[in-house]
Amino acid sequence: MSDRPLVLVADDDPDILNLVTLRLERDGYEVAQRLRSHDATKAIPIILLTARAQDSDVARGVEAGADDYVKKPFSTTDLRSRVQAALGR
Repeated sequence: MSDRPLVLVADDDPDILNLVTLRLERDGYEVAQRLRSHDATKAIPIILLTARAQDSDVARGVEAGADDYVKKPFSTTDLRSRVQAALGR
């Protein structure tokens, strides 16, 4: 295994999903829950990128195990900062 940190990007935008070789068939909340439930992946930082912007959506994401929740639209500068912060934890 590499010493480099792992980053998983799960996006609910159909245009981006089509670019991903392995398409996610579950929403980000379920992916976060599954990652947190396995020993091999429970320590990987999870940042949800989504258009779902209601307070209840953010709460659901955090409860599912996400370390951060980024609402679309977002700047690349903001995303880069959030990724760096998550990797620094």
